[in-house]
Amino acid sequence: MAKISKPPVPAKLYKHFAAVTILLTATIAMFADEDQRAAAEQAQSRSTSSEPAPHNTPAYGEARLTRAEEGASGSFGSEGGSFGAPMMTPGGGGNRSSIARRAVNSNRQILPNMTSEEVAALSEEEYERLRALYAAAGAIEDVDRSAQMSSVEAASARRMGHGGSDS
Repeated sequence: MAKISKPPVPAKLYKHFAAVTILLTATIAMFADEDQRAAAEQAQSRSTSSEPAPHNTPAYGEARLTRAEEGASGSFGSEGGSFGAPMMTPGGGGNRSSIARRAVNSNRQILPNMTSEEVAALSEEEYERLRALYAAAGAIEDVDRSAQMSSVEAASARRMGHGGSDS
């Protein structure tokens, strides 16, 4: 006759595990609820004690981008123009909602704690003085970037099959 084997984990252990899991979940939820109440009370006390902010300016500052044309919207219908028509008008009134940034075409090395626009705005003497100071301090490498860029461009031209960098 075949013997019935006992399971390796008894059913009683599963019941105990379920009970402990429910109790632990309830305890964590109770502590989290207390933290949320305390945070809400602190926020409420701060908001009542401070003076109200002006309503015309958002808390994060004045908006930098504003839309030029309010009524203009895109459409896939026939009223929006014909298929294949030029997207930009000759007057150049394309995307007016974006800020036109001038392109910074500078072979200057970016200096620590400065953006490329700030570096481009420096005069040649100021730039050289700052670059020498940073190079002496060891913050940047003292490398001739224009010569380095010329050699890279020449190598790229050779890989493309051109004889020199003038093509």
